[in-house]
Amino acid sequence: MNVYAIIPLISCIAYIVLIAVTLVFGRRRIRGAFVIFLTAAMLWSFFSFLVHWDVFPQHLERLHELLIVFFISIPIIYYHFVSVYTDSVNWKRLWIGYAILAAFAAFTLTGFVILETEVRADGVLIFDLGWALLALAVIAIPFMLLSVWVLVKYYRRSTDYQVRNKTAYLIAGGVFVLVLGLTNLSDALSRYPIDQGGNMTNALLITFVIIKYQLLDIKVAIRKGVSYSVLSVSMTATYLLLIRYLLSPLDTWAKFAAAGALALLFAVGYQFLRGYTQRWVDRLFYKGTYDYRQTLLTFSQRMRSVLNLNELAENMLYPIVKALYVKHVILALPDTDSGDFAARFIQPSDADESARAIRIRSDSPIVAWLKTNGKALDREHIDVLPEFKSLWEPEREDIESLELDLFCPLRRKDTLVGILILSKKRSENSYSGEDMDLLTTMANEAAVVIENAMMFDNLREQQLRVEQLLLRTVQAQEEERRRI
Repeated sequence: MNVYAIIPLISCIAYIVLIAVTLVFGRRRIRGAFVIFLTAAMLWSFFSFLVHWDVFPQHLERLHELLIVFFISIPIIYYHFVSVYTDSVNWKRLWIGYAILAAFAAFTLTGFVILETEVRADGVLIFDLGWALLALAVIAIPFMLLSVWVLVKYYRRSTDYQVRNKTAYLIAGGVFVLVLGLTNLSDALSRYPIDQGGNMTNALLITFVIIKYQLLDIKVAIRKGVSYSVLSVSMTATYLLLIRYLLSPLDTWAKFAAAGALALLFAVGYQFLRGYTQRWVDRLFYKGTYDYRQTLLTFSQRMRSVLNLNELAENMLYPIVKALYVKHVILALPDTDSGDFAARFIQPSDADESARAIRIRSDSPIVAWLKTNGKALDREHIDVLPEFKSLWEPEREDIESLELDLFCPLRRKDTLVGILILSKKRSENSYSGEDMDLLTTMANEAAVVIENAMMFDNLREQQLRVEQLLLRTVQAQEEERRRI
């Protein structure tokens, strides 16, 4: 194998891994378009690898034709993926693009594009496309520029820090593919797989985005992948051993029938055992925090009939401290008079006294953001987004001194019932997407329970005030009688 075949081979392997992860764990909204793009990029690398390796010289022209087809498909399919990712699908442009792709593929595969192709002994590709080279540029460049333009527009209008970051990396990947793809217009540079450098760089950037900014949740992928692998390997091994040693005495037809029945039994068993295996793997990954995570996920089911606010707060905050290893967590509830969110409960109970005095004003940009977006707000967003420049100075000082790292809304419909305020983790690691999803799920379900308990608590306080008022009235009447 020559050195010019290695780069497309590495790129091809990287895309195969990305395809596997996306098929199993991708988010449904972008999964289809993303898989199509990854498959096209993988096949472009694959045929580039075969052409430069020259392992099938008798089929070189056909392999080169397929290489050209998948090369020209990348700009159009990448635009398709970008359109879905940014929620700006223009079906008219896509249909035009795919129609052009189909026509060019037909011309290529019927022998009208490649005039000459040859691979030297050192792996350098010599070819002549004639008029088709200009056609390739006219098709590819506008669609790649359009993809980058759509991503830039999405980046500029987005206010989410993480969305902007992962979009920036996708822009960089598209630019790499475009710039290094332009080397095919040069007679001297087109002989080498320089364009595959752009394809490989794009694969690396996508992988980085998946890991750091959770285009796909890689931690969930690993956990579920381990679960499926353990169960599949163990059941497959058991099945093969049973066929080898238990069914070997049977004749051919009986063996086929028994093997089929056994396969059906194992298929049913797989579905039954999958949940148990996943729970075992989750316990392995989460170790001592697994039970606390489950406690948070079932909070509303366990506490729906509880109206004691102190009991609810303790059953919510203590598992958060244990599940996420936070230094302290605060439940801030609205003051009945001012509407400001004041710290009512805190865990652990021996936390710094200054944490008990924290107060978030009702007109704070934090409250406005949580009401509008309904999802967790992390420290990075507060430091970066322009709307938080107007944050009240006491609130900013509290965030700094208490190392507050995450604000999670308890929201019922459009009403902000409360705010969960989490400090940094003891490990100093940032909160993952899975941590935020866990908190958001629990908070959304807990909001109704907390609101009911707050109403009951307010009614009890009102009743106590009425009783105290009546007692004072009776005492005043008694004193008046004594004087008379």
